[in-house]
Amino acid sequence: METPQQERLRYYIEKCGLSVKQFEKKCGISNGSVANTKLGLSTTLEKISVANPDLNMYWLLTGEGTMLKSESDYYPEQTDQDLIPLVDVVALAGTLTNAVDGRTLAQLDRTASPVAGADIALEVYGDSMEPEYPSGSRVFCRRVQADTPIIWGNVYVLDTADGVLIKELQHTDDDGVLLCRSLNPNGRYAPFTYPRKRIYNIWRVLGVFILKG
Repeated sequence: METPQQERLRYYIEKCGLSVKQFEKKCGISNGSVANTKLGLSTTLEKISVANPDLNMYWLLTGEGTMLKSESDYYPEQTDQDLIPLVDVVALAGTLTNAVDGRTLAQLDRTASPVAGADIALEVYGDSMEPEYPSGSRVFCRRVQADTPIIWGNVYVLDTADGVLIKELQHTDDDGVLLCRSLNPNGRYAPFTYPRKRIYNIWRVLGVFILKG
């Protein structure tokens, strides 16, 4: 059974007047990618975005908004001021919060976000969140405000006293802690709780691109 993202992609392909094979060739992706790829978690998404600049990637991933950027308020014309910080977590000389504010890194690269509402992009390192978020992928995130509830079961970036974590958050009966879960199925990463008082800021992951492979 296809995912909703794949169904939306097929709808877009049909509206372009292309066959799936023609679309795959246009994007430079292998035959069968549209049918076999879990969109948003694969090497193909970046290529689809580049080859189809009119396609609203936020709509493709979430179903919200309009199919085409030209019809959507999510994608006004971008200027340099619209670009968001791209943070190399390994290069951080302090907390993520300070890095975003420009107080610990001499210079931050900036990048355009294909996902509406993102205010930061981060490079992922390590294998704890594989296969969905492998090392080398890039996540686009939005800072969670104090009055915004956490959506349990979703993936978040935590800026903590012990460094930057990207984990799936689960509910606990103790409001003072968050239950953090890795996605790697090999069993090496056990779930753990982390105290809220040691968390400086939380970002919700809105989308991910795998840039390598």
